[in-house]
Amino acid sequence: MAVNRHAAAGDTVVFCPDQLGPPVTRLLHTPAGRLAYPTAQDPAVVDWVDYERRNKSASAGAFATRLLARTSGQARIWLVTHDGYRTYGHQCADLRHALADALGPPRVQVSPLPRIPESATLLEYRSRVLARTPTTG
Repeated sequence: MAVNRHAAAGDTVVFCPDQLGPPVTRLLHTPAGRLAYPTAQDPAVVDWVDYERRNKSASAGAFATRLLARTSGQARIWLVTHDGYRTYGHQCADLRHALADALGPPRVQVSPLPRIPESATLLEYRSRVLARTPTTG
């Protein structure tokens, strides 16, 4: 799993939508922090209470601002994402765009599998400092 190989302490793995969190967090063995969108809570469990109301009232821009404020300059943000979930509308796309506006375009680490309806994309956002640093193999 790409996150296990490359994420480090100080990095954050974000799940949008939060429903991707439970199955993926069971596979994570990285010291990176973990957050679910929109609650910023532990992604291992989905809080279904008032789920639709909470999701429809969430702001991807506000979430991105809080996430970036808590992310140190060298840390990376790993976004596990998939569009099309009910009650989310275009919020996961909005979150991707807000992070790209702040950090530059992400690196696609894992692309969704075309025949698997709920397979996710893994995006790596690097700080502007890291984005300018050449990487090796």
